[in-house]
Order: sequence, then structure tokens, then C-alpha cells
Amino acid sequence: MISKVTSIVGGIVTLIAGLVDIITRHPLDHYIYGLNIISGSIMIYLGILGIVSGLMTLYGTYKDNKDFVIAGGAIGLATPTEFSLLSIIGGLSMKTEKQATKS
Repeated sequence: MISKVTSIVGGIVTLIAGLVDIITRHPLDHYIYGLNIISGSIMIYLGILGIVSGLMTLYGTYKDNKDFVIAGGAIGLATPTEFSLLSIIGGLSMKTEKQATKS
């Protein structure tokens, strides 16, 4: 259960970060931490990648498919946000929960 919550939070925040990247052309970390590592027109493409990553994570959580969750988190690592790590952690914990219930 905690793995699904972690995956959902990671997917939603990555999705929001992708939208912020597209709309403002600054990463979400710029508004949270004050860091401005990258900005400009490249943020549109990274925002699209973040949206795809968030949607993959949410779909994988909905279908209870750990591979989609981990793949969505891995794609999210290419975006300028660290919140996709929550998706990877959630996907890996989904994997261990399934193995624990089988034994």
C-alpha cells in the first residue's frame, strides 16, 4: 500500500513539474530551492518528457505494473527534477511487496 502511495505522489509531482517546465520555462526546483541550473526553450522538451514520465508512473500504479512505474521514474530522471525518484522507490517496493506475498 505504501508503495502505491509513493508512486502516485512521485507521478503527480513529476507531472506538475513537467507542466511548470512548459509554462514558465524554469524548472520546479527554481521555485522550491531557488536553484536556476537550466532555463530557456529546452525546458519545453524536458517538460513534455516530465509529463510522459508522470503519466507512465500513474498508469503503472493504476494497473499495478511495477515495470511501468520504474520505467516512468527512469524517464523522469532525464528531467530537471528529483521527484521522479519517488516513482522508482515506489516501483521497487511494489516489486518486493509482490515477492513477499508470494512466499
